Amino acid sequence: MKPNTEKKLNKIQSGRLEVDHISVSSRQALEYIDGRRRGAIKSLKSGFSKLDNSLLGGIEWNRIFTIAAMSGSGKSVFLEQLKRQVLQLNDPEELDILSFEFEMPSREQVIRNLSAMMEIPVGDLLSASTSLTEERYEEVREAAKELAKLPIYSVESTGTVDQMFATILNHIEKSKKKKLIITVDHVLLTTGKQGEEERKIIAQLYRAAVNLKKLCIKRGFDILFLFLSQLNRAIETPERVLNADLHYPTRSDLFGSSDIFMCSDYVLVIHKPAILGLDHYGKSNKTFKKGLPIQNPKDPAQAMIYFHLLKQRTGTPKVLMMVDKFQFSKIEEF
Repeated sequence: MKPNTEKKLNKIQSGRLEVDHISVSSRQALEYIDGRRRGAIKSLKSGFSKLDNSLLGGIEWNRIFTIAAMSGSGKSVFLEQLKRQVLQLNDPEELDILSFEFEMPSREQVIRNLSAMMEIPVGDLLSASTSLTEERYEEVREAAKELAKLPIYSVESTGTVDQMFATILNHIEKSKKKKLIITVDHVLLTTGKQGEEERKIIAQLYRAAVNLKKLCIKRGFDILFLFLSQLNRAIETPERVLNADLHYPTRSDLFGSSDIFMCSDYVLVIHKPAILGLDHYGKSNKTFKKGLPIQNPKDPAQAMIYFHLLKQRTGTPKVLMMVDKFQFSKIEEF
């Protein structure tokens, strides 16, 4: 072999990817099946029974879960509620939550959580019309003390994908726990190089998450990504609003849909049709002759919320009926 050819081959080989025999993944699959069988490995209970029943009894670890919605549909409310309920229904001693709060200050999230925990509207909590009494404030203080004990860590500075994953890896290295939930409150606010397109940054974020997820599986560390994203404006066009066949969101309604849909294990679109001024939602069915209701049939003053589970690795797409309880920073099941 000529010296130049040998140098080229050596250079190529130095950048080779790791290769595993199928016996490695077979062993990992059997360990996972056995762990599920014995109850040693469990899905995370979300606190939304309809969602848990649609998945494998809950949200599986080592997954990328994308939650998308129009503004004002409740995706931030859902994420905060999900974090609270995950810690209530699963062992908080086993896991940490690392939240990248790019859109809303952590203080605002704490206020929302206190509103939900105590069922006090945010306006009342902030003395918008009537000052909070000393007695009520003491109750809020006690609730805040309990909230402060939760294993939730926040990052408020926006950063690049590389900075985010350096922060995640640093937390994993320092933490004594073997499970970590990563939340990003708005993937579009992840920064990139000057002039870099949002779609390209989203692609980098999701592909980095896929790589870290696989690395964690190999090392026996459990990780879960919860990403909030936005829908594009197509769902708001008159053509969609006026045609019941086109009311429901689809994968093409996701901003940066190609990489988000490909890399995500779960894709949930939260939709509040009342925002679009619809009379009914979608086509007629056996239960609802005109289409799904816009307002709660049991309480016409309350708007309906729909969870569209567009993707899950082990099941079929589903529509789950919920109701708006945003005044208490909650979504409840219908």
